[in-house]
Amino acid sequence: MAGPIFADTGANQIGREDIKMARCPWCLGNEKMIRYHDEEWGVPVHEDRKQFEFLMMEVMQCGLNWNMMIQKREIFRGCFDGFDFDKVAAYSEEDIERIMETEGMIRSRRKIEAVIHNAKCFQEITISVICLIALSQSS
Repeated sequence: MAGPIFADTGANQIGREDIKMARCPWCLGNEKMIRYHDEEWGVPVHEDRKQFEFLMMEVMQCGLNWNMMIQKREIFRGCFDGFDFDKVAAYSEEDIERIMETEGMIRSRRKIEAVIHNAKCFQEITISVICLIALSQSS
């Protein structure tokens, strides 16, 4: 197995020529994957919408590859209201059809329905966490 590749990450643009980032070979195929590797991969996510975005992309990725998900991310963003899980949870059959007809979209009804179902579950979890936080702060 190949080890990490050390690449110039632009650190020298801020006067730190001594800083190099190790990049995994899997990200070197294109700029979007490099940007994902450098800015998002392995970084903890604490925002609900961003968590839902990654959950949605995992659903869409099933049987495919992550590079394809990164390449189609803007299509997903357009289809799923900027990953707003409250809006996605309210999607109807009409929305499913709209998504299925979107150019460049992965046309899997089951995956789209799973994203909508997960948005509803995400709402329930978010409400439960808010209630738990409120309860813990009231005592």
